Amino acid sequence: MYSAPCSSNAERLKAQGNEFHQKGQYQAAHHKYTEAIKEDPTNAIYYANRAASSLAMNEYLDAAGDATKAKDLDPNYAKAWSRLASATFALSAYDRSVHAWEIALQCLPPEEQSNETQKTLRAQFTAGLAKAQKAQNTPIDQDKVIELANDKNMPWTKAAELEAEYVAKKFQSSAFVVLCAYREFKKGVDDMKKLETTKTPEQIKWMAKTGTLSDISNGVLWDPRVLHLEGSDWIDKFNEQVSFEAAVHKAWVKGGAKTIKQEAPQRLKKEGWESVRPALSITIRAWIMLGLFANSTGKFSTAMEYYSRTIEVLQWGAHTWRDVPMEDRGVVFEKTFIRGAKRLRLTAMHTCIARKEAGVPVVVTKEELVEFARDIIAETDANSPTAPNDFDFGFVASFWMYPQVGIQHWGIP
Repeated sequence: MYSAPCSSNAERLKAQGNEFHQKGQYQAAHHKYTEAIKEDPTNAIYYANRAASSLAMNEYLDAAGDATKAKDLDPNYAKAWSRLASATFALSAYDRSVHAWEIALQCLPPEEQSNETQKTLRAQFTAGLAKAQKAQNTPIDQDKVIELANDKNMPWTKAAELEAEYVAKKFQSSAFVVLCAYREFKKGVDDMKKLETTKTPEQIKWMAKTGTLSDISNGVLWDPRVLHLEGSDWIDKFNEQVSFEAAVHKAWVKGGAKTIKQEAPQRLKKEGWESVRPALSITIRAWIMLGLFANSTGKFSTAMEYYSRTIEVLQWGAHTWRDVPMEDRGVVFEKTFIRGAKRLRLTAMHTCIARKEAGVPVVVTKEELVEFARDIIAETDANSPTAPNDFDFGFVASFWMYPQVGIQHWGIP
């Protein structure tokens, strides 16, 4: 329980945060709200205000996490629900957004008892609900649906047919890239399909294997073309697999990069790498897959959020734990893994630019694309494989050759 002086200090920090927010200094506002939360972690307003700052910075995962905390602390807090609705809409979680908007409206007093501020909020919430309902009821463009597998025409099938010949002749071909990626991806998918759940009123029981998400995400990092859906229940199975692994290893299922950067070091001190390593890995890999799903279905701003937060955490972790052995901190902080994630983000950025004229909202500029591409090239050049012969050709191609060749193919100077 906090004392009165702490509460007074928390209010002072909140007021400073409000002043920064009104001036458009959202990062500074976020910091002040964080300090206020440290003083009084039971005040829903502080979390809701921090969610507003995250929304203003387009950091939707953190906004959703804080808004969730705020509405949990005060279930009748309309602004908490509205900020959760805005954040989940930006993450393309339209069902959750609709539900949150509906609750936000229910938290307001009846129209005849409302003051002008509440009437304004009602109009905003009603407009937000209508927008979310429209998105909820809009079918996915069939041109953007991830292609279902047709074994005869898939690139990995053709690559497998050439494998023996190419190995015998010592050919180095892109066929090895897609084939290695497919085998890793398929291994994970095969294990995912074996997952079984039993639900009772008290709990959910899983029969599943951990490490499956790593195999699936490794495959798409090698070559994103291997992502395909076999069966109408693929997404449901994937979501169950992620839920299972997240529960086993206590991954971060709420919040974004700022949340992890604050909580991971604290958890490391208490629980060590055996706890933190798999939790970070599962969180990062889930974000990567969600970004890939979003980009593949035309939800580009959502894809950019997942990829951007992924890279933010990866670069922060690689620097923070730069002297920690890979065996402890995990492979996700290796340069090749980060490069693979950057390659996915770069593809999403390029798609945003390419489809701008088709009415797709602009979430990235050409200048940002060029700068990001140049950073990838510079980093790749600075970290060439120390002993290329020790690596599989497919690995070298995926994480050294392809990032640069793809950029050159797009004509980026």
